[in-house]
Amino acid sequence: LEKLEKNEVNMAAITDHDVFSYEIYKALRDKVSNAQYLKRVLPGVEFTVSFNTGNSDIPVHVVTLFDDTDQEKVKSIETSIPMEDTGRPEYDINGGAFSEDKFWKIIRSIGLDIVTIAHQKESPTASKPRKDDANSVGQDLYKEFLSLEYFEAYEYKNRKHELFNKSFAYSKDQLEQLRFITGSVSYTHLTLPTKLE
Repeated sequence: LEKLEKNEVNMAAITDHDVFSYEIYKALRDKVSNAQYLKRVLPGVEFTVSFNTGNSDIPVHVVTLFDDTDQEKVKSIETSIPMEDTGRPEYDINGGAFSEDKFWKIIRSIGLDIVTIAHQKESPTASKPRKDDANSVGQDLYKEFLSLEYFEAYEYKNRKHELFNKSFAYSKDQLEQLRFITGSVSYTHLTLPTKLE
């Protein structure tokens, strides 16, 4: 909270990998009343979602932020993510990922509006895409993500990738189709959405 306040962040979400803790979410949310800048804490999960490219299944990390107006449904996020007896997520794809179908089944069972943010640590034209990135699925499926507006936002680690996104859009004549937001995430996996004017 001290770092959020120091950086004048007005909205935040804690997004752990494939799990949700209402207790942790609520602990930060309860601090809003005493904060000067922090006005909203959104519930979120960073899902590992596998996309089929036709040749293989490739995982992409998808930060999913949920509407927080119905706290009973927010509480249900924790139990809606299937878990094994060991406490690990019950993935349906070998290698530790939810299939696209299972991801959407989980989202529908929760019943809250969402915003999806895909990892994109490298540019769309990188010779060796990073593991778990949106562009690791290959150029055809990546272009499909863009044209269908599959994700509302793309998260990058280095600001230069925003330039690569725009350059890629111009070169593929897709600029008018792009409606997503790009932004950066901190190393602590505390998603810090930028202020929207």
